[in-house]
Amino acid sequence: MVWVLIEMPDGFSDELGYGSFGWTITEKGIFKKKGASSHYWATIKFDNGVTTDIKIWWFDFVVDDEHEREIRQILEELERYESGIDKAAFRSMLDSFSKSRVKQIDSFETIGTGPFEVYAYTYESCLKEAELNKAKTYPVKIGYVTNAGDSEGRVSQQILGSNEDGYMLMVGRCEDGVGTESAIHQHLKSENRKVCYSPGKEWYLTNAQEVNTLFREFRNP
Repeated sequence: MVWVLIEMPDGFSDELGYGSFGWTITEKGIFKKKGASSHYWATIKFDNGVTTDIKIWWFDFVVDDEHEREIRQILEELERYESGIDKAAFRSMLDSFSKSRVKQIDSFETIGTGPFEVYAYTYESCLKEAELNKAKTYPVKIGYVTNAGDSEGRVSQQILGSNEDGYMLMVGRCEDGVGTESAIHQHLKSENRKVCYSPGKEWYLTNAQEVNTLFREFRNP
């Protein structure tokens, strides 16, 4: 989930500007705060390091399965109507959308058929650290999308808060994205390979070859 600052409450922070990107800190997420039964709060960390608990209506947010054009639309509208923004910074953000930050490892392949996709990606630093330490596994995010062909867009949204490019390890098409993803997660959890310090909930210590094999084993034919 990507958060975009669209309103600046008085006294909030001198370090932020309209259009600042943020993301939910996964240890807390979105929750009801005691004494505020009618308001939902989220703990947000911005791209400049500022962290705060704040009511969600001070933000517009884009869920994982929406397209990056939604973020682009928000930013373009802010640039058009708001006078207090850094237009050069906005142009830079918008231009970044046209440059894909999602790469593919040499052995990447799309396998299977079906309307859903299970995908796996990691970061270059994870691949390099595994190579340096001769480790067989490294942190991998395993998720799914409800439309075949949307995996790269989903990963592109998820890495917005990172300084690194994402590396696609595999994409598998199937008839049951939720069931297949869940089966892979459960298998890796049973081997105590869930990454507890990860930026999200679906990161596991594995590798491209294993995820490919697990997908073939658990996919719903």
